[in-house]
Amino acid sequence: MSKLHLDYETRSRVDLKKTGADRYARDPSTEILCMSYRFDGGPIRRWKPGEPFPQDVLAHIWKLGEVCGHNQAFERVITNHVLPRYVPNAPEMVPEQQVCTMARAYALALPPSLDGVGEALGLKTKKDKDGHRLMLKLCRPKADGTWAGTDADLERLQAYCDQDVAVECLVDQTLPPLSPAEQKLWVLDQRINDRGVLLDIDTVHRALSVVEIASRQADRKMWVVTDGAVKRITETGKLVAWLNSRGIECESVAKGETDELVAAATLYEDAVAMDAL
Repeated sequence: MSKLHLDYETRSRVDLKKTGADRYARDPSTEILCMSYRFDGGPIRRWKPGEPFPQDVLAHIWKLGEVCGHNQAFERVITNHVLPRYVPNAPEMVPEQQVCTMARAYALALPPSLDGVGEALGLKTKKDKDGHRLMLKLCRPKADGTWAGTDADLERLQAYCDQDVAVECLVDQTLPPLSPAEQKLWVLDQRINDRGVLLDIDTVHRALSVVEIASRQADRKMWVVTDGAVKRITETGKLVAWLNSRGIECESVAKGETDELVAAATLYEDAVAMDAL
């Protein structure tokens, strides 16, 4: 079966770096701006919302055909959570059918970014840096909440997406595949990420309540012991100054420093300082 390379350009009101790919893809504000794709050594083709979605891409994913690209986790979550908003019969992409060139770069201790690995490999076709700057401009809302971008910008973004696919194809041709064991590990990692971690939220909230109570008690003790000089346990700068005022030389109350401070307080027989520490 042939190999599919595809790449999406998207925008969202949530910050991908802060939320992670899965949360980003599930957010209702996340949209696809365009997609570029290529089968084997064929031409690079395009799709954008409002156009009929390429049936050969749908069929390939449905049949569990190989899908290759850089940071394939992103393409999977966009296909699974955002594409169905545009294509009702969109298939689910699964990690077992994916090959990630970023993982292959990591395996060889090469830079993980598409730009970095392309430079490291000396590829003739390189990532479009001007297009990358445009992408960053279009993928986030402006300060007033509206979106940047003209029709010309979107056309330029599509060309940037095309070039990403071209570079990804060259990286795929140049890097050796992961070993079977490493590929299996990558798939497992993706499954873990897709599943997430189960949390007992009720217990988490109760634990936070306990922490809050303990913090208030510790603050009260700190205020009493220091006679009001330090009102909260988080006021480390004031605590440092208070200790120095008692003749205990102190530059920091970081975790690794407290043993020496306690020893100094003991030497000076300063029970009050020992209590504060």
